[in-house]
This record gives sequence, structure tokens and C-alpha cells, in this order.
Amino acid sequence: MPELLGKSVEGVILNRAELDKTEISRNKVSELLGLGVLEMIPEDVNVRRSAAFKTPVVVRTPKSPASIAFKRLAAKISGEKFTESEDKGKKEGFVDRLTRTIFGGK
Repeated sequence: MPELLGKSVEGVILNRAELDKTEISRNKVSELLGLGVLEMIPEDVNVRRSAAFKTPVVVRTPKSPASIAFKRLAAKISGEKFTESEDKGKKEGFVDRLTRTIFGGK
């Protein structure tokens, strides 16, 4: 389909990944599709809870595993550097500002 639109596919995103032995590995998916894996978004109960509250997971639980993966993906796509930081006084980064601007929040 991308070829019909004159576009190229940069990679794939694995959503709701469990990372257990029953799933195909990141490397195998990449090999089968002939594309790199941009990000693996882990299975995270916070996504369902956030949906119930009609609030994006990156706003409701910004330090949850899925939120961190989404932020890492957004940074990768936008060309920004992403570093996980536990510092509460850390300077707000591009991905955090973008998330807050689009979805609102603290």
C-alpha cells in the first residue's frame, strides 16, 4: 500500500507487547517484515484505565511503561533525544510540552 502512495515505511511499532517466550521476538518481527522495529509498546493496565477516564495514558500516568514507550517513540519520530529521568525537578522536554499542549494536563 505505501508504494501506491509513493511513500516508504520507516519501520513498525509493536503494540501491547508482553515480552514473554510465547511471542515472536523483536528481531524475528524485523526479519519477517524486512523493517526495523521503531518501538515496542508494552502491555500496560494503565492504558485501559486511562481510556476509561478518557485521558491519554501519557497525561494520566506519565511514568507508566506504556507512557515511557510512547514518549520514546514520539522523540524518535521527531528527532528529539529522550532520556528517562526520575528527577521530579527535571526541565520539561519537547515530548512533555507537546503532550501537554495537545492533550492538556499538568
